Amino acid sequence: MIIGIDISCLNRKYWTGTEWYVYYLIKNLSKIDKKNKYILYCRSSKNLANDVNLNYFNSLIKNLPSNFSIKILKWPFNKLWSMIRLSYEIFSNQPNILFVPAHNLPLICPKKTIITWHDCAYEHYPELYTKFELFLLKFGIKSALKKASKIIVPSEFTKSEMIKIYNIDSKRIKVVHHGISHNFEQNNSLNLKNKFGRYLLYIGRLEKKKNILGLLKVFKKLLEKQENDLKLILVGKQGYEWEKIKKYITKNKLSKKIIKLNYVNEEEKYNLLKNAQVFVFLSYYEGFGMPILEAMSVGCPVVCSNKGSLPEIAGKAALLVDVLNIKEIVRTIDKIITDKTLRKKLIINGYKRVEEFSWQKSAKETLDIILLVGAK
Repeated sequence: MIIGIDISCLNRKYWTGTEWYVYYLIKNLSKIDKKNKYILYCRSSKNLANDVNLNYFNSLIKNLPSNFSIKILKWPFNKLWSMIRLSYEIFSNQPNILFVPAHNLPLICPKKTIITWHDCAYEHYPELYTKFELFLLKFGIKSALKKASKIIVPSEFTKSEMIKIYNIDSKRIKVVHHGISHNFEQNNSLNLKNKFGRYLLYIGRLEKKKNILGLLKVFKKLLEKQENDLKLILVGKQGYEWEKIKKYITKNKLSKKIIKLNYVNEEEKYNLLKNAQVFVFLSYYEGFGMPILEAMSVGCPVVCSNKGSLPEIAGKAALLVDVLNIKEIVRTIDKIITDKTLRKKLIINGYKRVEEFSWQKSAKETLDIILLVGAK
């Protein structure tokens, strides 16, 4: 059986959760399936700009077994590669099954097509997207609902959202949880250096959906309870409402207490998580929530929102809070910092929780879906 997979997202400059999902999925599929033939479609043989991701990308390609091949589909434009260029390839050389793990099917698909749909945030927060992005997402979900044999989602929450919003038959949707990056485990021998002192940590896009303003209000209140050396580190790309976030920081004289970092590599991320007092994730909406598992995997206590998929992913290994209750969140974070027994309990529960998530398991469940579709 010939299985085509769109890995074009790996040619992006910066990798976030979706790109790492595709990377680890391919890496682990190549280890467990030596029988079927795979064609990996991409835009280029190298990553666009980021040298760190280029190393991962090249390593992935270099170590693929003989039943995996890369097919570079050149396209002179920045947009519509999947919809048009990949369509032409499918029309000319159709695989038995097409798997698109990161949104948007091509216009032309094989009869047997599988897609991963990561979340429905655009339905709740359309203002976070450009008009073109929103058009692609709306068009993409219509196409998926019409053409996909199976739709993979990363959480039961996302499955319930799709059923509620699109009235889709639940039998067409399969939940496959993401895994956790074991790069962090490989970093155990690092000489960790904490150059920031005591700090809270957040990793993710700096935007409205992630409730960054709420986090800043919590931090401001927390400074009244904690010693003055506590800092807040924000790691991520600036998003919708960043200007409002900056104004709040300036108005409340928090500039010296908040450290803003843009993109960090895996080693830097490990270091930041390992040394943080608490990882705080107060999102209004998440389709999965990989950062909380990354925090747990290195022994960092987690306080997270009780909304979206986060209760499902965190289980009992994090303290869940109402994102609208600032006083509750402040009390919760303060207790983790001051109560060593609670802190130790959360760390132990976190280690146990991440054992339930692995990319090997994710790849195996995905392969089972591919084979099931292929057998029909």
